[in-house]
Amino acid sequence: MGPMITEWRRLRPEYAPFVIDGILDETIWETAAPKILFLLKESYGGWYQIKGPINVIDGGNKEFWPNICRWKHLIKSLHQGVLPQFPELSELEEWRDGSFLLRDIAYVNIKKKLGGSTSNARDIMDFALRDQDFLRRQIDLIDPAVVLCGGTFWPYHAIYSGNTTMHKASDRVWCHGKRQVIDFKHPGNWQHKGGAAGLYNELLKILKNQGGQGGRGLRN
Repeated sequence: MGPMITEWRRLRPEYAPFVIDGILDETIWETAAPKILFLLKESYGGWYQIKGPINVIDGGNKEFWPNICRWKHLIKSLHQGVLPQFPELSELEEWRDGSFLLRDIAYVNIKKKLGGSTSNARDIMDFALRDQDFLRRQIDLIDPAVVLCGGTFWPYHAIYSGNTTMHKASDRVWCHGKRQVIDFKHPGNWQHKGGAAGLYNELLKILKNQGGQGGRGLRN
């Protein structure tokens, strides 16, 4: 992926500092089951090197990384045939092992230029269309089995427009080749009714409604 990122940065000097993201830990990614990519909008506050293990107690939004860890836990559990209830932070592996490090996902921002604490939908779509080829190549090189779109489903659709047909599996879940694409909320959504538990249970309901498969039946 290095040469592609180098080309991207060369063609977009106005993005500096260019947001570097993707697979957090290449070694762990090889055995991740399933391979989950979180597709988000933009980064801010100096977070432009989103590579390597992430300290989940860092960041400007205290709900952001805990929600990602909980949603990842949910998808992985369903993949294994387990129906998990809302977990306390102490039950998640990142807290349980005392490291507070998230390693086993991929993380991609559509906008590779630093943004603000709130995003403009039109702006994000413009970046998706402008960098369509690069973003498609980045996601395909990562090759996830599951893509959770955190408020980015329509930009994802635009990135792949004219390339691959997507089929609706349920109200908020799509099949894109062998990839499962989930249309969901942004993990920093702290105003959601019911808070973190409300978001978790909504995602659980969405995945159960598409046949109870969650990630099961997908390749890793």
